[in-house]
Amino acid sequence: MFFRSIFDEDGPKVADTFYEYLFKQNNPTMGDKFQPDITHASRALHLAITKLRSEGVPFIHWVPFIHMWR
Repeated sequence: MFFRSIFDEDGPKVADTFYEYLFKQNNPTMGDKFQPDITHASRALHLAITKLRSEGVPFIHWVPFIHMWR
């Protein structure tokens, strides 16, 4: 099986969009703690990859990003 690492220039872009979305979904019932709402992780990754694709990034760049749920 062939696995491809992410490209260095794509990682920060995906991370920025991913965490921006998670922190916007902050759950007010968490009290004083400002924590990301990880229940939205798959949606956050979807949005991050959609943004990457909209920039015209080739398939080989965005395909290594996957969400694995336990």
